[in-house]
Amino acid sequence: MEEKKDLLEKWLEFREEELESGLSKEDKKHMYDFEKCADMVLNCVDGEMYDFAKKELNKLENDILDSMGHFNRKYYMAGFSDAVEIILSM
Repeated sequence: MEEKKDLLEKWLEFREEELESGLSKEDKKHMYDFEKCADMVLNCVDGEMYDFAKKELNKLENDILDSMGHFNRKYYMAGFSDAVEIILSM
């Protein structure tokens, strides 16, 4: 079981590196520009609330990225694990 987990971890690390460096124009088109959105929100906020809003937007971005990373990792691992099981059962 531990060998399988190590293999999955290595594969996931490889995929993350490959995906980060190989974004196509189509991939980039679907990327969400959080900074642009945050700037639009911050343009509507002034005074003392500006720093608070900026801090909260930064936390929101980090939370969203963390959540996406968690679920991407979870489902990539599950899919790869299923594929390994199919291959090994043949």
